[in-house]
Amino acid sequence: MQEHEVWIDKKIREKEIVEYNYYGFKNLKMIGSGAYSSVYRAINKENTDEVFALKEIENKEEISKEIVNELKNMLSIKHHKNIIKFYGIAKFEDFKDENRIKYVLVLEYADSGTLSEYLLKNAKKIEWELKIQFAAQLVDAIKWLHDSDIVHGDLAFLPSKIMEGLREKPIQGIEQGYITIYEKCWQSNPNDRPSISMVSLMLNVIIYPPFQDIPIVGIDNDESDFEERTKEYIKYINTIFDEPSRITFDDQDSKTIFINELYSNLNQMLNKGESVPRTIKNYISKNGKSANDVLIWLHLKNEPRYICFRGIFYMWKIGTKEKEKNTDDFSLFLDAANGNEIIAMYFVGRCYEVGWNTKKNIKEAIKWYDNAINNGCTAAEWKLGDYYYRCQEYSKAFKLFRSAADKGNIVAMYNLGLCYRKGHGTYEDMNEGFKYLKQAAEMGVPNSTYELARCYEYGKGTTRNLHKASEWYQKATESGLDCRSYREQVTARIKREISESKC
Repeated sequence: MQEHEVWIDKKIREKEIVEYNYYGFKNLKMIGSGAYSSVYRAINKENTDEVFALKEIENKEEISKEIVNELKNMLSIKHHKNIIKFYGIAKFEDFKDENRIKYVLVLEYADSGTLSEYLLKNAKKIEWELKIQFAAQLVDAIKWLHDSDIVHGDLAFLPSKIMEGLREKPIQGIEQGYITIYEKCWQSNPNDRPSISMVSLMLNVIIYPPFQDIPIVGIDNDESDFEERTKEYIKYINTIFDEPSRITFDDQDSKTIFINELYSNLNQMLNKGESVPRTIKNYISKNGKSANDVLIWLHLKNEPRYICFRGIFYMWKIGTKEKEKNTDDFSLFLDAANGNEIIAMYFVGRCYEVGWNTKKNIKEAIKWYDNAINNGCTAAEWKLGDYYYRCQEYSKAFKLFRSAADKGNIVAMYNLGLCYRKGHGTYEDMNEGFKYLKQAAEMGVPNSTYELARCYEYGKGTTRNLHKASEWYQKATESGLDCRSYREQVTARIKREISESKC
């Protein structure tokens, strides 16, 4: 018995590796191959809904060390949502040599093929928002590998190619923040390149809508020239009013009443997890008012509430003019927060967290989030939980998500569902995970509609229901996620099962 075979048997006996019966799989179909391995799609004989990828490795002495290293890596990284999951190992006698054992890694099956194949097939169909989501997921997975002291071998050639002058040419229509990120990543001097954690943060800020409260533009990544580079394509707004006011309110009291009601509505929707600019614009439009008139009125007021509100209007260019100069939104938020305005405390925390018009300072961000939370801000609970989750401090994140969800924050419901599904910060509970994902999906959280569809498709926390899976994949697509291929596959399975039942 070779050294690697001894090691594998030991891990199986110690129950660190699950051993599968190789002959418990059927309908093997090759889907890929390499120098020392072949990958097959296979179905579990006992449960035909379970599909696996079987990676059959050549049992040669010269690659025995690589087998052990790959298994060690898989055991060390545990499970990450963007990394193919390792379930266990199967083995069988080599029909060419009965004294030789062949090993098969039992892996999660990616039902849409590799990312490369998916992009080649759907490149023209996919919106840039989804492509940036793919980029964020890849970066998140690589960050996870790095945190586990693992380097992805297929990326080893990139540094040398970049040093030789390999560059990406910007394509018309790409989010400018994305261009800025990858231009920073190819800098020759390592000190000028952002860390993988910073790239992950910046990409996630880009894809944050529709529950986005800080735009990507203007974000400082603690690099010496990043702010100046961003300002080349961002010119923010200031208080310049070059036309006479056309206030549409009947009198001073009606102005105050309307704007206080608008602010109250914003406070409610922000804590619920809804989009800030959409909430404001919809409320103003619904009441037949002018956003510019509201901003002019806010400019004349110095109370903390109205100072904060003015900062929000400037941040999203609500009621402003195209040629207006930059304004310091952060200073407005800080001024209002120091006046005990709760929403402003939240936004000061957000500015410090992502570096919006100030230097990024996580310690200050947490301090202001805590101030907002202590004053009853549910949005701050969710956002601080989101920060801890990204830092993999799952226990802290779970407590904050649960508290925010109990108070009606719909994005926290989605996050809480994922925590239960994955056992992050709590015990793994598919039923609880399904409950919260369903609540969030019914309230319109896009990612939750996708996750709910998966629950119905595979019977996770609920009864398997392909018709409901198809319905929720459709809703996910309508909300901006490209789930058409998933829906097509489910539809095909429904037709196949109907056909089989008639036989």
